[in-house]
Parts: sequence; structure tokens; C-alpha cells
Amino acid sequence: FDLFSGRVTQVNKKFLEIIGFDKEDMDDFRWMDVSHPDDMAKNNEYRNQLLQGEIAGFNMRKRYFRKDGDMIWINLTISLLDPLDMENPRELCMIEDVTEKVKWDEEIQYLTTHDALTGLYNRFSFEQEKVDMEEGPLPLSVLIADVDGLKLINDGFGYSLGDQLLQKAAEIFRQACRPGDKIFRIGGDEFCILMPKAPIEEARQ
Repeated sequence: FDLFSGRVTQVNKKFLEIIGFDKEDMDDFRWMDVSHPDDMAKNNEYRNQLLQGEIAGFNMRKRYFRKDGDMIWINLTISLLDPLDMENPRELCMIEDVTEKVKWDEEIQYLTTHDALTGLYNRFSFEQEKVDMEEGPLPLSVLIADVDGLKLINDGFGYSLGDQLLQKAAEIFRQACRPGDKIFRIGGDEFCILMPKAPIEEARQ
């Protein structure tokens, strides 16, 4: 790519395959036009360091929009090819499609922090949140609840029905809570709701 204009000077088939463009599209192609707006601040921060001569290249994970409109995650590596004082310095741009890896990482992160049965935050998240609460906003209301008769239902009617009861309880909590409240399943039949900036009367509601 031309360092200043962002236009393509040479491109290989694999790059085109990843971004879903044809070689004929490259006349008007600029990397800025297909970059996700939320990634541009970090991208420009690195580029400013490059233009100041502080670094000769950088690596970051960012999002591109393919020609068909789909968004992909790429691992981007930029290396300066020419001296900055040249008339049209070039940069080498290498991309790797890491969309599936990002999805997998997000799934692992979700499973680490959420209860698989109810979709609520789990005990691990609760322990982490307790640490953060020490510096959190006040007032803070805490609600502890447990589901009555879960063992009786599991023993008498099977765990499938007991699971349905827990899922229904979780749904009731979601409907009753404010958008900023956090709901945790902290045990088999135990739940905790943290309500930041909720005085006692609002918490009771």
C-alpha cells in the first residue's frame, strides 16, 4: 500500500480472497474504507508512531468489511518498506483471517463467565465482581435468593424438570431487574443480584 494515500500498489490472490474483492476493484480500494470505524483510533495511533519514525511496523487485530458486507476479524501486520523521506513510501500489509478464532475465544470467554443452564453470570463472575465492588458505586443493594423445593422436584420428577424451574426463575429475575443490574447463579439453587446505585426502596421494588 502507498503509506500516505492508503491505495494498493500490489496485491496477491490470498489478500483478495480474504476480503472478497476482485483485482479490478483495487483501483479504488483503500484500506480505510473497509476498516471498522471502532478500530480506526487504535490503528491511527500506531500509524502516527510509524510516521514519526518511532516504530518500523506494528501488529493488531481489527475488523474489515468484505465486499459482500460481511464483517471479518483479521490479524494485521504492517511493515514499512521504504524510508519515510521518499516521495511515495510504501508499507507491506499482511492479513490473516482470524474470524473463527475470535468467535471461539468469545465462546470460551462466555462459558467461563456464564452459567450454562440459565445463561446468567456464574460463581466465578460473582467472585470477580466482589473484588470490583470494593471500588464500586454506592449505594449498592444485594439480593440473595434460593429456589424452594428444588431437591424435592429433582428427586420426585427428575432433573429435567428441576432445570426448567431454574430457567424459569432466571427469566423472572431478568424481567424484574433494571438494565444495569447483574444476576448470578452462585450455587445449585442460589442466586444473587447486585443492584448498583439502588437505594433500599428501589431494591425492594
